Amino acid sequence: MQRLVDLLVASESLTVAPGITQLEHSLQVATRARAARAAPDLVFGALMHDVGRLVAPEAHGRASAELIAPFVSPETYWVIRIHDEIRLPRFDDGDGPVSEADRYANEPWFPLARIFAEDWDRYAFVPNARTLPLPFFLPMMDALCNP
Repeated sequence: MQRLVDLLVASESLTVAPGITQLEHSLQVATRARAARAAPDLVFGALMHDVGRLVAPEAHGRASAELIAPFVSPETYWVIRIHDEIRLPRFDDGDGPVSEADRYANEPWFPLARIFAEDWDRYAFVPNARTLPLPFFLPMMDALCNP
């Protein structure tokens, strides 16, 4: 668990939007997930969803999912793995799926991935937003990582 906490703390050094660090963004997403009464492993996934940027910036969703895979459900794993693909703009050119994410549309976890990406992640770039602090999430992380 300490390695995951260290990655979260290190993410404070990344700026993802004007006035928003990666850690602040992650706390906003996790706070939104908790407010929506998501399962604890999905709240944990929300907190960790972008830490992969520190180890594999071009494939951060996959990297983040692999880091948390031992501690979360398959559903949460897939939501985190493809969250960025789902958040990308959709364009209909008339030749098939309107986005890369549509290839997952029949997966049982796809509706939850859509909520994660479009309701929680997309709108979590608010400077000075009120969020739950990192220490709030540590007992949940401990329970998931050290059952």
